[in-house]
Amino acid sequence: MDKYKIVVKTFSGLESVLFEEVVSLFGGKVEKLNRGVLFYGDIEAVYKANLMLRTAVKVLVQIVEFKAMDKEMLYAEAKKIDWGKYFTVYQSFAIEGIGQSKYFNSRQFASLVVKDAIADQFREKYSHRPNVAKQNPEIPIVVHLQDEKVSIYLNASGDSLFKRGYRKSSVEAPLNEVLAAGILKLSGWNGKQLLIDPMCGSGTIPIEAAYLATGIPPNFQRNSFAFMNWRSFDSNLWVIVRDSVKQITDLPRKSFIKGYDIKDYAIANAKDNLLFTGVQRIVSFEKKDFFELKPSAENGTLIFNPPYNKRIKLDDSKQFYKSIGDHLKTHFTGFDVWIYSADESGIKFLGLHPDQKIALDNAKIKAKLYHYPVYEGKLY
Repeated sequence: MDKYKIVVKTFSGLESVLFEEVVSLFGGKVEKLNRGVLFYGDIEAVYKANLMLRTAVKVLVQIVEFKAMDKEMLYAEAKKIDWGKYFTVYQSFAIEGIGQSKYFNSRQFASLVVKDAIADQFREKYSHRPNVAKQNPEIPIVVHLQDEKVSIYLNASGDSLFKRGYRKSSVEAPLNEVLAAGILKLSGWNGKQLLIDPMCGSGTIPIEAAYLATGIPPNFQRNSFAFMNWRSFDSNLWVIVRDSVKQITDLPRKSFIKGYDIKDYAIANAKDNLLFTGVQRIVSFEKKDFFELKPSAENGTLIFNPPYNKRIKLDDSKQFYKSIGDHLKTHFTGFDVWIYSADESGIKFLGLHPDQKIALDNAKIKAKLYHYPVYEGKLY
């Protein structure tokens, strides 16, 4: 099979986690990038990366790299590509520009030049051109600018890979699935120990935890990827890739991943999302106020994402975090606690000293993942 240069994108702060995932899954030469990882693989690797990488946002497959220092050079090089090899005149496409170059005023301008080259090539060959779709293009294309170097990629994922396919219901400001998976990976949770999310919202952290514990690929429920629209799509190979996935089955019969929330509709949404995941046996959701929650074991892991006081406003974030800290120190000694928050002023009042602070942005919101081992005594 042909080998491709594959760039997998992720969120800032998850590069090391994604790097480890790619090395574990594919081996070989892997390079860490800003908000991404680079490796080389065949088309089977492209399929597997979309299906199995928990902290991947998009999988990009390079089709060409060249130098262009003006509009004419960019147009000529883009038009040299045999676009009919990748898609037909009856399919829709879109161009996304990323990176930067001193030779082009904007990424949007470079994208328009490449779009014109593609449209003109199809028109000259078939007297017809494919449609450009701003929403849900069948063939999303990425143009990456790096000074005089231009790389053109096919976006093999299409919609972001955080769209797993299991989220049927949501709450306000839901946690992104890729971020949830990354937080779980960063926490070092072993997939067997008691895990509690005491402010679970629509259940993203517990569901991602269950997928991790069982080995179910994060995108096993998803039925649409952009690579399925490529002319070269091998549906038989895709079936083989999906069927070859190994899953762990020797897990306890009772739930050891627990989600709680104070809101009725949040728990109802979480249960809806859990319904078709295949991990119902090990996950439970229950309505309960965190400040009334007491653990059923002497130790375990708490991972949660309190309201940020940004998209969801708190009446008094300082008192809110102080109350969280007091409750943790009173009832969760012996637990490993991880809190993901963008409320830097509020979290200082937790009354606990973090031994780790990991910068991990949530889209345009600057946030951190804080680690608090909660000990008895005065080790706070």
